[in-house]
Amino acid sequence: MKKIFIIASIFCFFIIFSSCKKDDTTTSSTSGKISISITKLASESGTVNCNGLSVEVHTKATYDAKVASAISTGSASTGSASFSALAKGKYYIMAWKDMDNSNSYTTGDLFGFVETPLVVNGGEIKNFSIQMYILK
Repeated sequence: MKKIFIIASIFCFFIIFSSCKKDDTTTSSTSGKISISITKLASESGTVNCNGLSVEVHTKATYDAKVASAISTGSASTGSASFSALAKGKYYIMAWKDMDNSNSYTTGDLFGFVETPLVVNGGEIKNFSIQMYILK
């Protein structure tokens, strides 16, 4: 009786673990990098400081699915930000500076975005520019 129990246990163990298969839908978290340069739109009048902007990476065009964010570095006229270890996929990039610390988009804030979604594939580096606008 003991042998039958052991054989049945081994059989069940084999059935359970042989039916498991690897999930092929996962993506590598180290497949791409996005580098962004930030400048003031030439037609904008007024002071635009491109240093200290909040730059965000989203997976939806509605900008409500943030997967990464960074604060831009640089000078008053140009800034930059980069994101590495991004999984393969389509990303939407925006930059914003809350000039009056209201935590909402208001007149005088700086805003910019990359017009088309960025597609990241394995091992590549994407370089894009954002031109900043002053919200009016």
